[in-house]
Amino acid sequence: MTAQIAIKNEECIALASDSAVSLGGGKVYNSCCKLFQLSETHPVGIMNYGVPWLTGVSIETLIKLYRKDLSGKVLDSLDDYVNGFIAFIVKNNKSFFPKEKIAEETNRNVLGFLDRDILIPFVEKIESSPDEPSDIVKAEILNDILDDLEQALEKTQTLPGKFDKLESQEEKFNDMLIQKCGFSEDCQINSFALRIKHILNMAFQKKCCMGECGGLVFAGFGEKEMHPQIRNIEIYRVINPVAGSEAIIDYKENDLSEYENGIFPFAQAEDMVDLYTKDFDWDSLLGEIDILSNQFSDNVIQKINKKIASASYKKAFQKDVDIKEIIAAERKSFSAGIFYYSDHNYSDQMRCLPFGLPREELANMAEMLIKLTSFRQRVSGEEQSVSEPIDVAVITKADGFVWHKRKETLTLK
Repeated sequence: MTAQIAIKNEECIALASDSAVSLGGGKVYNSCCKLFQLSETHPVGIMNYGVPWLTGVSIETLIKLYRKDLSGKVLDSLDDYVNGFIAFIVKNNKSFFPKEKIAEETNRNVLGFLDRDILIPFVEKIESSPDEPSDIVKAEILNDILDDLEQALEKTQTLPGKFDKLESQEEKFNDMLIQKCGFSEDCQINSFALRIKHILNMAFQKKCCMGECGGLVFAGFGEKEMHPQIRNIEIYRVINPVAGSEAIIDYKENDLSEYENGIFPFAQAEDMVDLYTKDFDWDSLLGEIDILSNQFSDNVIQKINKKIASASYKKAFQKDVDIKEIIAAERKSFSAGIFYYSDHNYSDQMRCLPFGLPREELANMAEMLIKLTSFRQRVSGEEQSVSEPIDVAVITKADGFVWHKRKETLTLK
């Protein structure tokens, strides 16, 4: 796992990343490079998080090959660097990703999507049933899951281009329905197998994360940009095209507009940034307020009912639900008041802080947020998946990409 931070003001942007990488079996190594200088001649940096490879090729390798391809080229905007990276992968897809590798990755993605979006929800519903459901009940549950999934996929954007559909796997799906879903062998499940294949083909043709994905954070200045920019994309997969067609790179750009305070957290850094900018976990506090106010509502209604139980004016009071609605409205106003107080007295001040900081302090701030994330994991029951050393860089229009702190490494920057 990973924790990464980008903090920007009108002059510069600071990037910080931890060095942990988790391998199978829970083993964590603390020497991974995730922050790079993207252009040797222009102020642009890049960080990667999540899955560290794309169809069997290291993301770090792709980044460095793209940097080499850029050579002395200077692009007008940060968006041009993002689009150029995707175009570079498409142009070189045949040499980067052999067909057999794409086929392996496709099979892995299909099985991952099948497990995550169909099997796990199905098993959870079965296990929550008080009794062992019959085949008929299981069929109804599976139908509901497939209906919801199909409706969601119909609303999802379709990928451009043409590509081959998935190979026939009905027999495998039949075995899965018997072995993993517990349908009896004499149950008529062929229709389910065909429908699952249809849904998987739908997902395969949509902009959809079928398996694990890797994230990239681009930061810096294009030639025609005077203020620092930041972009975040998630790359899902490379899809094998039909003969004569370009490769299809399934990815999406994340909207960063919610981070108006200039502090952008990625991967596991988000909770720590929320805690830092809000002074407490606002969602947890609101949840506790909701629990307490619900108890308050029930207690008030109970006491009112006792008071009016034998009173002649009993008919003047409406049903309990009306009383609850009145209290719910008051509770909403109460919560809004707490939020305004916290936002005005704490969060606003923290949001404004990056805009007045010099570049050195901006870098120190980014590093400290990663350290706090690592420290929280170390002293809590969480898995230690964010670790030092921490790489930190500052990017300005005039001075370019400058390392503020960098771990000892023999690799190229």
